[in-house]
Amino acid sequence: MKIYDRNENKYLDAKVIARQDLAKNVKFLTVRAYFECYGVPIEFVVIQYSDGVYFITNDWISDQPTSFKEITNHRWVDRWGQDAEIVDGLPAISSHILKRVLTAAEAEREWNLKPPTVRSSCLHKRFRKEEARRSGRDWLVTVAGMERLYGPKPVTE
Repeated sequence: MKIYDRNENKYLDAKVIARQDLAKNVKFLTVRAYFECYGVPIEFVVIQYSDGVYFITNDWISDQPTSFKEITNHRWVDRWGQDAEIVDGLPAISSHILKRVLTAAEAEREWNLKPPTVRSSCLHKRFRKEEARRSGRDWLVTVAGMERLYGPKPVTE
């Protein structure tokens, strides 16, 4: 399997060293890859749901999660694949990808930002290249990019 490390901007060879079905449509994989920045092979866990892939560090290998909520409540989960994504053999994106992409106007509404805040951020390249792109006369941005730049989406009452 291959893993793309966005920090190093390259593909790394990785090996699945353990695989377990946790529940229906949920797989728990332990993966080993060599990261040059650490100088040693790193083992980490990938939890694959039918609607996406989630990453966890080796802190949690022995304590297996039982639900999505349990996973997302822990600090070490990288739900959006900011540092790495599985590219060979496992889907790297959710089947609900359209829920992770917003127009600039939708993003401004959902984050209670004044227009043209998001468009301006796109034009000034505050978003990473995988977080925003031009589509016709509008901009498309990812929820992950919005959360990185503007914090969690405000809770509506």
